[in-house]
Amino acid sequence: MSLVPRWRYPYTIVKGVDNALTLDVYTRAGVQQTASVATVSVYQGATALVSGASATSLGPPASYTLTAATTTALSLDDATKWKVEWSMTIGGTDYVFRRPAYFSQYDVFLQVVPQDVYDVEDAVQGLLGTTFTSIEPQIEDAWLRVLRHLVQSDVRPHLVTDSGALVGPTIACALETIFGTADGAHGQDGPGLYGRKHTEWAQKAADGLDRLVLAYDSNEDGVEDAHRESLPESMPRERSRDW
Repeated sequence: MSLVPRWRYPYTIVKGVDNALTLDVYTRAGVQQTASVATVSVYQGATALVSGASATSLGPPASYTLTAATTTALSLDDATKWKVEWSMTIGGTDYVFRRPAYFSQYDVFLQVVPQDVYDVEDAVQGLLGTTFTSIEPQIEDAWLRVLRHLVQSDVRPHLVTDSGALVGPTIACALETIFGTADGAHGQDGPGLYGRKHTEWAQKAADGLDRLVLAYDSNEDGVEDAHRESLPESMPRERSRDW
């Protein structure tokens, strides 16, 4: 049986607090799986901080609580060289899934709720109950897209000290997805309204991601760097004014 460990972003393991690590596994057809046995190992580089510990819960998703005591005394050096290894028995077959992790003093949190999206585009509320029961999944997907964009640009999201700078791009990415879905479902209505809005917000999302300039704490000393962190030089540097 071919299985898919479903994760879209590395774990963020925050120093000195309990960290809940989860892993969801599906078949390629999208059927969620439950392990009969699951153990976890956590590595800082080549050093095993946890080795073959039993999962806290088999779920699904399977979960394990990495205790605060495990990380409190650890240095933040080599913070990007962590990994979490899950060993699972599913359907009588043993599997090993590895997922990278960041070790950090802090985490970064989503700061967008549905009302923020409605405030920018009130037309979205008219889609509730027809195209969408909720837009929370689209907001979550947009947030993950922003995080992945930062990682691909060599920016560690959990070192951003003013995550408010990520609100605009997150809303834009969510609206791109929302209107793209609406255009597919109601493209014959209105004529092409949702298609035009999808194109508009796709451009705003791309521009907003490429023009990010961020407050950053590169050495994790709790003090914002004197300079702002920009994305690669090949990308425009000015802030977007579209939201």
